[in-house]
Amino acid sequence: MSRQVQEEKFARRFGLPAFLPYLCLQFNKVPDLPMNMLIFLVLLAAPLLAAENNGVKLVVPSQGDGWRDPVYDWDGTRFALTDAAQKQIFIYESGEDSPRSVAKGDRIGRRFVFEPGGRHRIVFRLRSDAIPGKPERLYSSSIYLYDPVPRSHNISGDVYGPYLIENQVWYRFSPFGPFTNYENQLRHAGPYGDFSGGFLYVLNEKEDTVFASENGARMRGAEISPDGRWVAAVQSDPTVKILLVNTEHGTRMDIPDSYAPAWAGDSRSLICVSTANPAQQSLRLVRLPSGEGEFVLSSPEYHPETPALNRDGTRALFVSKGSIYEMELKP
Repeated sequence: MSRQVQEEKFARRFGLPAFLPYLCLQFNKVPDLPMNMLIFLVLLAAPLLAAENNGVKLVVPSQGDGWRDPVYDWDGTRFALTDAAQKQIFIYESGEDSPRSVAKGDRIGRRFVFEPGGRHRIVFRLRSDAIPGKPERLYSSSIYLYDPVPRSHNISGDVYGPYLIENQVWYRFSPFGPFTNYENQLRHAGPYGDFSGGFLYVLNEKEDTVFASENGARMRGAEISPDGRWVAAVQSDPTVKILLVNTEHGTRMDIPDSYAPAWAGDSRSLICVSTANPAQQSLRLVRLPSGEGEFVLSSPEYHPETPALNRDGTRALFVSKGSIYEMELKP
């Protein structure tokens, strides 16, 4: 057995990162380096190099043009995702070989949520072509059998959402209008604005404006936290950053060089893509309410996009080159 093969088997046996055989080959270039010294150096370097990857594992390999927009369910045993065209929703459950399709349509987009209460249903938008006017409606379907049930009953226009806030599904008919739940109750606290024009403002439940984007700033969307207390607004110009705005009194914290925010189900943490290092994209985890952040993934091996957090912020999903990866996070 050659020395190179020995080194590769050693790395696999102890679950070391895939790039360590390359490291071994570099050590190979040192003349007369004893094998026990090589093993010592590899074990010494492994924790430092593996820290960059934070226990990352491949969950769903890329297919076709790749996957996008993973979303955890409530207990973290499965997640939903969409194809690159955002016209189909798939479910992946732990232990399955590949995701299975549960819904498809031209207007599904990137917004879909698991219905709360452990009902094993997913909520999404769909164009109702059979209805005159072809309205865009909100539908709920089982993740095991396609049985779409309308959750909005509009006869015209589009639907914005769904949003999961305070353990309920909400939607609205305009980015300037209030949120509505299944019982037609209204909610006012949250983000509003014309993202095609680039401005955004936040109202509290009394409909007071507690935040408005600055003149000249261009905003590119916002994500409201599951407890409804925070809005993560993305600014794309003049600088890229996330603005964390409290929906009650407008307190604001900035996350520089970041975009694509995603909340944990308990609203105590947020994950986002960071461009702080121009050479490679990273993932940043921010804890609330302190606003303290840390980089949890920074490796040239990955190009993270559209991240997601589980309910308590201890696991994260992200897309890299069309594949879905999962990583463990410190509580």
